[in-house]
Amino acid sequence: LSGLLVAIVVTQSHECEEFVPAGAGPGSYVLEQFQSTRDIDCPDPITEYLFGGMQYQLTHHLFPTLPRYKNAKLQKIVMAWAKENNLVYKHTGLGEWIKDHYNMLKANAEAEQNNQPDSKWYWPEAGWSISIQQQWAK
Repeated sequence: LSGLLVAIVVTQSHECEEFVPAGAGPGSYVLEQFQSTRDIDCPDPITEYLFGGMQYQLTHHLFPTLPRYKNAKLQKIVMAWAKENNLVYKHTGLGEWIKDHYNMLKANAEAEQNNQPDSKWYWPEAGWSISIQQQWAK
């Protein structure tokens, strides 16, 4: 059960955010994390416990070795820092988070495939990762 919950939290807190292809981001690891990650505001202590600290995705990405039980406290510090630096700290409640994920999945399912390499939503041909894996294996 805990593995399933973590998988749901991690997947949904990343999938709905903007995809930034390698080399196309703002050029800063920190800025890319703010751009491509969203936290989930848990409505109660039970959900907070069940999500296992993975609802704090941005602080987890910025400070990956920090023990998870410290993320709630760090989140407040990072939010204040983001505000001082005019950065958007993306976080939403559980209901909005689920709705956004459903809408993203629906939009992707209904979208036509775009095979134009200069497109923001370019999808390579099937099997593209096999050649990369073969290169890594050498």
